[in-house]
Formats: sequence, structure tokens, C-alpha cells
Amino acid sequence: MKLSEVAKDYTKESVSNNPRPIGPYYAYNDRYLEIRGGMFENFRGIITWISLAIFWIGYTNSYNLFKG
Repeated sequence: MKLSEVAKDYTKESVSNNPRPIGPYYAYNDRYLEIRGGMFENFRGIITWISLAIFWIGYTNSYNLFKG
């Protein structure tokens, strides 16, 4: 291995000449602009329902603890 190979900064090299995101980063219509991103965009509804169920279970358990 040569010193020039070690000293080279690989962080500045381009990985792709035509980078593309996996999905859209935003969606819009006449009323709102919604910023989207991430690999779980297709599962937003499922994640919402799972989160609500977890918070609801925690809320009802804490209510039962302070009730009695």
C-alpha cells in the first residue's frame, strides 16, 4: 500500500452520477405540503396504529394504578 492511497480522501468521491431517492421526499396539493422520507414511508398507517395501541395500553394501565 502506498502513502498516496492512504492519504486520499474517499469521502469526497461521488458514488453515483445520477442519485435517486427510494421514494418521494414531499407530496403536495392545494392545501398542504407534506414532507416524507425514510424507508418506512409505505408503513406509516401501520406504525400509527401500533403506536396508538401501545400508548393506549400504557394509558389504561396507569389509570388502573391510580384508580384503586
